[in-house]
Amino acid sequence: SQVITFGILGAGFMGGKTYPRALRTANQIAAPLGVQIVPHMIYVRNPKNHDAVRGLTGIQNVTANPDDVINGCDVICNCLPNNEHLPFSLKAFTAGKHVMCEKPLGDTLEAAETLAAAAKTAGTHTLMGTCYMGADAVSTGRKIVKNGAVIAKSDTTPPWFSGRFSFLQDWRIGFTGNWRFENGVAGPGGILDDLMQHSLSVAFGWLGKRHRVTDVKADLIYADGTNENIRFFDGTDSRAKGLAVDAATALVRFEGGSTLNFETTRFARSHKAFSWAELNGDNGSIAWELQDGQLLKHSEYRRSDGSSVPALQRGWTSIHCSGGEHGNVLSVPGLTQGYETYFANLMAAFAIGIAQNNKRPFFKLGDETVSPFIPDFDFGLFLQRITSTMLASGYEGGVWKKFD
Repeated sequence: SQVITFGILGAGFMGGKTYPRALRTANQIAAPLGVQIVPHMIYVRNPKNHDAVRGLTGIQNVTANPDDVINGCDVICNCLPNNEHLPFSLKAFTAGKHVMCEKPLGDTLEAAETLAAAAKTAGTHTLMGTCYMGADAVSTGRKIVKNGAVIAKSDTTPPWFSGRFSFLQDWRIGFTGNWRFENGVAGPGGILDDLMQHSLSVAFGWLGKRHRVTDVKADLIYADGTNENIRFFDGTDSRAKGLAVDAATALVRFEGGSTLNFETTRFARSHKAFSWAELNGDNGSIAWELQDGQLLKHSEYRRSDGSSVPALQRGWTSIHCSGGEHGNVLSVPGLTQGYETYFANLMAAFAIGIAQNNKRPFFKLGDETVSPFIPDFDFGLFLQRITSTMLASGYEGGVWKKFD
């Protein structure tokens, strides 16, 4: 088997918990297919934390020098704060490494553009940490859309579709000391380049590149503090200058007039991670809820032969996405996967692609040949172009902005 070593930059929640667990699970997926994934080294700034990180992650090679990781591993996982995505990922490309980067690609659109261009020049493999495309229910939804069971296909006119996507969490009120609130570290997009990018990744993971975005608009909400008496103001308010966005509602419009609705907030009381994704078309609908993540909801209006489903039989059904037909090679059919497994599915496909020297990898699951969607840096740049357009719209009070 081919051995591929992974190095992690950063040991916060993503680098210190999620990625080490996910890489070990990814190896269980990839090893039977001839690729061994080894979490080899981790960069931790403070040497006082090294022993604790060894115990937490099981990775014994811990260093305070990021160059040790970049020079000593095949794949570099950049889990540092947003403003460090560009410099450290550029170093990795210069060293000829493959790079996985947490979203957003950069703390600004300019940084994301620079990094995407560097990835093309380097020619190595890239992967974004937009993990929900690794959920079996979400990838199954992509297959259903691709097969025409949601949006009617047309060679002459843009098809009709609609959708609503929400990501609601409760961690802004009373929550302090997190760099994600700081414009200078997270970037001005704030929640747009965090939870909103997750929602966008599911929406465009389902839609693919067949539908052209024409316009975007958004209303932005900011907060002036972190206590129970928090005050809100919008993106046109002078008090918003220099802050990161805390909540937003947005519309994304496509050629032909179809529109998707998006909502995200840090102020959703008692919501730990509520995320809803729904796509409707002439032929049917699909929906997915993160907190019930193994189920894909599906409603059929029109069958593949063109006949309508009788009204008596219309309604939502739930598909439990487990077993080989849904891309699941780990859990027993009917059982449920966890958060880190979404990353593991992507990491395994990514490593298999590196081994195959193929940026659109494929492998056999039973009798089926699977070619998973890999959200690469081009995809990450596309997401950030949309959130940057939302930001520009919000600064002007929610006007429609052209998306080029």
